[in-house]
Amino acid sequence: MHPNAAKRLVGRTVADLYHGAGAGAAAEAEFDRVHKDHEEPSDIQEFELLSGTRWAEALVATGLADSKRSARKSMEQGAIKRDGEVVTDDGPVPDGTHVLQNGRRRWARVTVG
Repeated sequence: MHPNAAKRLVGRTVADLYHGAGAGAAAEAEFDRVHKDHEEPSDIQEFELLSGTRWAEALVATGLADSKRSARKSMEQGAIKRDGEVVTDDGPVPDGTHVLQNGRRRWARVTVG
């Protein structure tokens, strides 16, 4: 058995044991959807922000960055995305609902305005 297949089997078995039959398969499907297919997760935390909020402030408020400085650094490195598009400047966040992403694993849905 391939090591990755064995690891997935153990994960499914443990999830089924603690969360009921079928939970392991559902968790595996969600993992594949997010990490293999690069789609957004099903359960993204949602936030409401005031109109005119700047990007660094929004990233700190949502927990996607620890400080404004680290938020700006992440923007400079191209790690911040809004609805799939890279954000590079610290201007105001456009009004509306957006999905923000920092790196591969940190997500938030924000409604501005």
